[in-house]
Amino acid sequence: MSASPDRAPPQIFLSYSRNDRAAAIALKAELERRGLPVFRDEDAIRVGDGWMKRLQDALTTCSGFIVLVGRDGVRRWVGAEVEVALTRHFGPHDDSQRLPIFPILLEGAGPE
Repeated sequence: MSASPDRAPPQIFLSYSRNDRAAAIALKAELERRGLPVFRDEDAIRVGDGWMKRLQDALTTCSGFIVLVGRDGVRRWVGAEVEVALTRHFGPHDDSQRLPIFPILLEGAGPE
């Protein structure tokens, strides 16, 4: 996501299924309360925005990636976001350049 001139770029990208929206909102609020800026699509993308570009920018500039895994597992858009994060994690040869990924299993998520 491109940051507006008066805002710093998001640091943590939050990926989640629409069915896990409440958990995403709660986690974002807690992270921000602790001083960590978070990109959550519904808060960062407005009507008329080039949403695909905003998502791509956020995924390529974030310094951390959290994926919430609920009863839906990792499908569709969440899966696409995870693929980008995995590429940023495994792509660099220098460990310090790897994107940290934090999967969080929510209630109802199966072990698979």
